[in-house]
Amino acid sequence: MVKEDRIEGRKGNAARAARRIATCLLVAAATLASAGEAATVEKEGMRYEDTARVAGTRTVLNGVGVRGNDLFKGYVAGLYLPHKETEAEQVYALQGAKRISVRMLLGVNGDVLARTFSDGIRKNYKDDALDVLKARMDVFDSQVRAVGGVKKGDAIDLDFEPASGTRLLVNGKPQGDAIAGDDFYVALLKMFIGERAIDKGLRSALLGQR
Repeated sequence: MVKEDRIEGRKGNAARAARRIATCLLVAAATLASAGEAATVEKEGMRYEDTARVAGTRTVLNGVGVRGNDLFKGYVAGLYLPHKETEAEQVYALQGAKRISVRMLLGVNGDVLARTFSDGIRKNYKDDALDVLKARMDVFDSQVRAVGGVKKGDAIDLDFEPASGTRLLVNGKPQGDAIAGDDFYVALLKMFIGERAIDKGLRSALLGQR
């Protein structure tokens, strides 16, 4: 009888231990799930993860904003950097991989998209400074036009890869070769966060200032 009681006791202890393990696993799963939700930013239905790998390097989401206003919204943009910064000059000088991640909220043809980038860069430079960038702007312009247009929900990533330069990706697919020079990527950054950025509200959001 004593032996049977001991066996039953051991079974009871094992059952309680199994329940404790199961409870711990459920709590851990719930914690991971909530952490995953907290690590995602959503704007206008577009989701941005808290981190992204660019050129094999981990980058962090610096800010997310919308281009436009209550009546017209063109796209959502997110800025990924090696670490967070709130001032544009520090972003320009920052070493390492970077990404400007654009998610379209409407369809645009290739010509309009190319002009948007060209005009955005030109607003932040005087003619003599543009001369240094012109040949590479022409290459980038050709890459954008070759895309043939984008539709709502499409992803345009402007990546800076330290070893090769600026790379244009549409829905994850590279468009042409990388464009050399840190200064060219700074020109693209200025379009979004420069003193004469295309959208002041978007600028503040990307810099994490609001």
